[in-house]
Amino acid sequence: MLLLSALTVVVMLVIGKWQAAGWTATVLYTAQGVALLLMSGLGYGTTAAVESVVTFQVLEQALHWRFDALSWFFALITIAAALLSSWFSAGA
Repeated sequence: MLLLSALTVVVMLVIGKWQAAGWTATVLYTAQGVALLLMSGLGYGTTAAVESVVTFQVLEQALHWRFDALSWFFALITIAAALLSSWFSAGA
């Protein structure tokens, strides 16, 4: 999921001025949405949250990545908003 998001940013930086950029963004955001829907079992299928092993300290507070049902829901909202805005800007 992270690699697909990074790929979307890089592709849009490279082809941002082309006419097909809007449709390309729409396809890439659709792929992110499908990947997120396939990950729904991680957020809702387990009783505990999936946590990352990478943690670091900022002002004596531990920061780490965690994936649970709430984070999955907000990721779904964000990707859906990006998909709809790219679809609108592509001229659909």
